Amino acid sequence: MHHRRTQTTAGDPQLAPPGSASTRTRLATLVVTALLGSLVVLVAPAEPATASTLLMPVFVSQWGSTGSGDGMFNAPGGVAVSATGDVYVADTSNNRIQRFTSTGVFVGQWGSAGSGNGQFNLPNSVAVSATGDVYVADTFNDRIQRFTSTGVWASPRGPDTGYDA
Repeated sequence: MHHRRTQTTAGDPQLAPPGSASTRTRLATLVVTALLGSLVVLVAPAEPATASTLLMPVFVSQWGSTGSGDGMFNAPGGVAVSATGDVYVADTSNNRIQRFTSTGVFVGQWGSAGSGNGQFNLPNSVAVSATGDVYVADTFNDRIQRFTSTGVWASPRGPDTGYDA
């Protein structure tokens, strides 16, 4: 049996059989794709979703360009959307995470190249928990780092305890 990976706006991945009620009700209303230095935002159709409407998202907007300034990207990798609608992007080759509103307005960024807490070596994935914590796959440092929604480094036990996640 094939399973489709779905992502809710809170960033909570779910696995559900294709066409099941669970898949239809847990589908993301916002789908964000990193594409060649910019973000493309697509909106899935409203409930009730059918197999044919799920394959036809609607283009809404895109933002960003290639570079290292605020709101610019260099090989953006992972994208996650929080329950509040904020969009987090793993800006892989710039070794940082960028945060935007759901309309693409730059809110902030954190990270730099390195191996210390809050530093990255080509982060390629980001996820947001239901409580708003941001988890980053720090690829070549072989670890997952956890941050508050505003980018403050936090260990699995709480902010700034010195524990290397």
